[in-house]
Amino acid sequence: MEPRISMLGLTRWESEFVQTTVNIASGIEIAPWRFVEDPYRADVLLVDAERSRHELLDDESRSTDLAVPIVVSFTAASEAIDGRGLTRPVRYAELISMLKEIEGELHDASLVPSKPATKPASKPVSKPSKPPAEPRPPAPPSIDAVPPAPAAGKGPVMAPESLLLEKSRPARRFVEGTRFIGLVRQVLRQGRPINITHARFPDVQLFPGDRRYASGEDVLRLPTLFRESALHFSMREIPETTAAEIVAAKSCRPIGPLLYSAALFGSEGRLLLNCNPDDRLGLVNWPNFNVIPHIAEHKDIARYMLANDATLLQIASATRVEMDTVIGFCNACEAVGLVRRIPAATASAPDTGRAQKQVLQLMERIRDMFRP
Repeated sequence: MEPRISMLGLTRWESEFVQTTVNIASGIEIAPWRFVEDPYRADVLLVDAERSRHELLDDESRSTDLAVPIVVSFTAASEAIDGRGLTRPVRYAELISMLKEIEGELHDASLVPSKPATKPASKPVSKPSKPPAEPRPPAPPSIDAVPPAPAAGKGPVMAPESLLLEKSRPARRFVEGTRFIGLVRQVLRQGRPINITHARFPDVQLFPGDRRYASGEDVLRLPTLFRESALHFSMREIPETTAAEIVAAKSCRPIGPLLYSAALFGSEGRLLLNCNPDDRLGLVNWPNFNVIPHIAEHKDIARYMLANDATLLQIASATRVEMDTVIGFCNACEAVGLVRRIPAATASAPDTGRAQKQVLQLMERIRDMFRP
């Protein structure tokens, strides 16, 4: 069962930060968490420190059969935290670490009632080596055991229809602004040269006027760079004169492959935030696989999409490629303008328009026959 989370009394910025962070990390760094509006139907409740735990306990409107959630308070550094809490401004790593810790508690709690029911019936008494290892491994599948995406040939594989339905949920969507690609798009909009830095990755210099970038390493081969949260990067403007010297002195590269790689690795098989999975997609040109990271399946998808406008489900079924791979490739191609998207609502419009035109032409011919 997915753990549930709710918020109460947080600022708008904090609420958006929490929702974005949890949506990014769900199924990847943490279990798939689900947001609920009712605090008493949540396993964890994030609150402003001024909202006391007693205020929640004294609420007479709640049902008596609902348990009180684990309360995590957001508080200023100067304030004392009563119980479990996070110090403002709350950071990505701190929030994720807290949720991981709570997941462990929820997991341990879920094991307690299951042991008496399953242990006597499932395991004979004759094996002395098994009892010490029984409490955790034989337990029913828990939130910690749910993988983000099953590897090919390992474990149960979800049907493409079910997987696509699962990925269509808002909590599963890919929000570009929360990854490296969001930073690149921000720089392109602003139009000023920027140096992007990170403690563990090489610097990336962006020159939007020239639509080029430079880096000391081949960052296209660093998938983890593009999966890192945008909050962990720093951006510093490069003076125009320095930027001109860098462009002249360094071997700068076109920014297209950088955008492509950022979308390919950053999306991690998740649908774009506002895309409709029923839209039909096609390629307007063959990707330059000589300069972008790719696997053999990407070429299979590209061949099919060059010849057909199809939905994600149709592409996956026709090419026999996993849905995660199809979505990642389509996201990457869309980031560099290679995708032709036909919205589901208007997918039949061309055929309808053609039929209407033929009817009008036929009526005009009939009128010509009866004209004097």
